[in-house]
Amino acid sequence: MLNFSAPSFSRELFLQKTQGKRVVLIYPWSNLKTLFLSAFLDKARDGLLYYRVTQESSNLVDWIDSLVTEFRGILGKKFGAETAAALKDRKPAQVGEALASDLGKISSDPLILYLDDVDRVTYEDEFAQWATAFIKALPAHVQVVVSARVLSRHPWDAFVSSGEAVVIGVETRRNNVVFTS
Repeated sequence: MLNFSAPSFSRELFLQKTQGKRVVLIYPWSNLKTLFLSAFLDKARDGLLYYRVTQESSNLVDWIDSLVTEFRGILGKKFGAETAAALKDRKPAQVGEALASDLGKISSDPLILYLDDVDRVTYEDEFAQWATAFIKALPAHVQVVVSARVLSRHPWDAFVSSGEAVVIGVETRRNNVVFTS
């Protein structure tokens, strides 16, 4: 886990500390969400795709369909062909693999997909199946940043344990105990 504070956070430090990680989880009670977005949006040409899960998108199929629709408006109508086809079958693992493939086709340059307010999607078996397949299928040049108001351990704990994911913005408490659950 990485503990960035506002004065020490920089885009370059973030890239250095998260290099090689498929997933970056932003600790919910940190102020890094705003710092991260401002640092990256200032240099939008550097491969950041931002998507915020809305209240209306409470299930997996709805929010992935909404994500594809939004990104088609930015990237063109060809984006998301595999994901759209997988959504018809409603099999979470296939949807995850398809989305990873579609993201990989955008460019061979590094790409960060920032998923905001992910806790608005119900964390159940369907979500865990999607997340596991999605993360495992991510091309090496694509990284996912997950931000939520509440971040449960499941399905992320296996990725943190394996070193494929990192938690940033860990709050240090009065007694210097670092959040580890």
